[in-house]
Amino acid sequence: MRGTPWLLLVAITSATQAQPPSRRLLTVGLGVVTRGPVWTLSPTYLPVNNSAVPDSLALSRARVSAYALTIGLTRFVRTALAWTVDVGYVAAPTQASCDSLGPWVPEAEELNRRACMNVNSRSQGGLLSAHGGLLVRPLSRSSASPYVRLAAGATLLHGQFIRTWAWVHSNSCGTCPLFLLDEARNSRLTWSGFVAVGLHVRPEGALGFRFEGRELVAWLPVPSGPPERTDPYLRAPVRKEARRLFMVMAGAEIDLERRHQRRY
Repeated sequence: MRGTPWLLLVAITSATQAQPPSRRLLTVGLGVVTRGPVWTLSPTYLPVNNSAVPDSLALSRARVSAYALTIGLTRFVRTALAWTVDVGYVAAPTQASCDSLGPWVPEAEELNRRACMNVNSRSQGGLLSAHGGLLVRPLSRSSASPYVRLAAGATLLHGQFIRTWAWVHSNSCGTCPLFLLDEARNSRLTWSGFVAVGLHVRPEGALGFRFEGRELVAWLPVPSGPPERTDPYLRAPVRKEARRLFMVMAGAEIDLERRHQRRY
């Protein structure tokens, strides 16, 4: 029994050494997002003036290369384990394309053919996301340590992911937009998550660097079928499908505890 206090002291000391004080890192990152497909709708139909027979089209939309911005907070609860919270914006401009699936139905002004040829190919869009998750850092004692992140959260969409149109010149309206496809509903809130593999580079001091490869999965609106032929607004039914966005990120890290540490 005399050795019990000493055993308790050793246990408390070991536990304290196994759980070092939490560290808080503030990260600001910039990245490049690769291109990728969003949706393809084939066939869809476009009414023709003074004809009961519509034109048959194939429409598609794809993402083009863009940028990503993030700001996040990492709090280590163990040497190799941390909670992460970040807010990020991913630019997601899309490019539309149109092809005819057969001969054009004869029409005096050829509005559908000219609209398909001159479809407004570039549409600006983006994803504003808030994610929370875990970071695992197996080699925490090294100045350059690899890590794995897993996070999920909510995303707010902006821009057009479905609406497809073109400027045409018509005798009835002059220069006006002609819509090839629109959406039946416009839901801007969706879900997203990502998995990332990266590297911490931390020299002496409060400033470090982070390099990361990330795969973001976001549920984006896509047309689930062609519009009803009786719908004059060409509103397609919409559903959300998962789309993968690959990005390469680089950023700076500030150790908030070292940043505010007082020197004596």
